[in-house]
Amino acid sequence: MRRLTFLALLIALGQYTFAYVSKPKIQIKFQIHPVHYLVSFVEAASGNSSGSKHLRRVYQASDFNTPKNRKILDRFKALALDYESFKYPGFPNAHMTSTSLWDLFKMAASQSSDLADLQQRTAGIYPASIQKILFEVFKEMKPTFEQLFWKPLIKDAQAKLQDLEKYLAKNQVSEKFEQIARFYGSQWNSDLPFVVNLHPLPASYRRGSSAEFRGNILTCDFPLAMRNKAIFLGIVIHELSHILYEQQSVQLQKNIEQWFLDNDLKNRQFAYQWINEALATACGNAWFFRELTDSLETGSWYGNPYIDQFARKMLPEVSRYIQAGKTIDQAFVTNSIRTFAQAFPNALYEYDQWMNNILVLHAMPPQQYRKLEHLLYENFRISRNRTISNAFTTETLKRLKQSTATNVIVVAQNHQKSLRFLQKEMGSLSQFTLNPKESFLLTYLRPNQIPLIVVNLQNKQAWPKAIAQIRKMKKYDPKRALIKLN
Repeated sequence: MRRLTFLALLIALGQYTFAYVSKPKIQIKFQIHPVHYLVSFVEAASGNSSGSKHLRRVYQASDFNTPKNRKILDRFKALALDYESFKYPGFPNAHMTSTSLWDLFKMAASQSSDLADLQQRTAGIYPASIQKILFEVFKEMKPTFEQLFWKPLIKDAQAKLQDLEKYLAKNQVSEKFEQIARFYGSQWNSDLPFVVNLHPLPASYRRGSSAEFRGNILTCDFPLAMRNKAIFLGIVIHELSHILYEQQSVQLQKNIEQWFLDNDLKNRQFAYQWINEALATACGNAWFFRELTDSLETGSWYGNPYIDQFARKMLPEVSRYIQAGKTIDQAFVTNSIRTFAQAFPNALYEYDQWMNNILVLHAMPPQQYRKLEHLLYENFRISRNRTISNAFTTETLKRLKQSTATNVIVVAQNHQKSLRFLQKEMGSLSQFTLNPKESFLLTYLRPNQIPLIVVNLQNKQAWPKAIAQIRKMKKYDPKRALIKLN
């Protein structure tokens, strides 16, 4: 009986061990991909706001920044490549980023062997006329790309990539990333590796790097002047953590949103707005960096003070959960709201907080609104910006009122009718005397603590005046809720 029991135990342990070992770990694949690098170069050099500012600076400072190339790049910049974006039904809007056709195009570029292959893979994404211009621009800019970036940098970049891969293996980066994935409760398919596309920057360029993600594709500048691999990998893990956050189950995402927004604690919506960046910073730039170096980075972890300080305050709890193999739960969320409130007790009244996440309702032509939007980005750090560009209706107001983002309403036409409708549909606005013939700025905290901004535009100068007033005041003052812009 004892032998049989012992044998059964060995079999059971063997099955458990086999199942554990056979489960693939999440893999991170680094590559320097010429097609993706070229596409990203054109995007950046054209001046497109989504492109790498570092690639752009290198190009603009070079002898290749000529009037001839400018004409070619202007053809690219004039194209509407992001005009169609989609979200994922059933997932919380505040939790997921939208994906555009350009995002899909760049993901395809990461897997294409050459421009002809990319053209074949992306046929049908854009109208044929746009597709034609795109590839004409890529072909015309390819010699510049090869002379400025590829030929002079690729040998050194490949050597540094081999050195980086040795460092990854030595420090068991995949195992550490698995711990972070468990903390997030991510449902990422381990059979699909994360692909990090490295875009080398000359060794003479020492102004940092940037990164962005879509799907399983991460795009990251690769400074050849880099000396600290831990700092660089902290940036990579930071961005990959965003993917883990988006790839939680729909139920966990809904739970997290409910744990934040149904909480009675003050500043809950702002803690929710910043938690994605704060966790990515705590996991990548702090916990992961410390795992590699046994110390914390002495400088800033993140350029934004809200994110930097929030991440620093959250690090002990994040570390405790990761080390214990625990996943984000309601207790963690409640603690994060308290932590945010302690770090930023006046956040509810700070316009910088208000402008971080906005939902804009307007009834202007797209080209007219884009000019106003540009001024917003010049003056505020906006991490999420969504727009409802239909007429003012009960349905559009319902969508606005249901959002946890700062409600921004721009009235540029039909002033009397629009303002009367707003005051009727949003009862709390009836306390203000709104003169439709005057340009004004109204900032207000709704009873549910969601900020509301109404700008009545009677002339072109009113919008920059409204922005200047918000920048000047910095904090919401109920006594100065309504300001004339004449």
